Amino acid sequence: MLYLAAQGTIGVDVTVGERCQLEIPSRFAGESAFRLHDPAGSASAVEPLRIAGRSVVDLGRPLVPGVFTVESVAQREAVAAAAVNIPAEEALLHFADANRVTEYISAVVGKKDVEIAEPETPIGQLVARQRQQAELWPWLIGGALLAAAAEMILAARIARRSS
Repeated sequence: MLYLAAQGTIGVDVTVGERCQLEIPSRFAGESAFRLHDPAGSASAVEPLRIAGRSVVDLGRPLVPGVFTVESVAQREAVAAAAVNIPAEEALLHFADANRVTEYISAVVGKKDVEIAEPETPIGQLVARQRQQAELWPWLIGGALLAAAAEMILAARIARRSS
């Protein structure tokens, strides 16, 4: 999303974290109080600074993208605006290579059998494939059969001794 201000009239465009001072037009320079509206919709009272014969409202280094508007308290009119945007480099997103993603997840999680799901592969098929590698029931049935065989052998020995 790109925020825009009325550049050339009352607005400036800045990047998140960039120093921002909004110049107050000369017809409002005599006023001592303004209202600053932030992107969240909150309003706060601000006083202009006098720098080199001009009045400015200092926004500092805004960290939230959106449009900041300075309004004249006396005339209830917008006198300055700043459109704060994220750096353009951060907005140019692209897909990472599947092999790089797999290597990264394997390194972070510590597992070597990481698999990237393709959109055409049904999720049930992926779950079934992973389940075959992690099912415990074959081991538990084998253990139960061994326990039953051991019990039968012990019962036969005890029956022979007592007769």
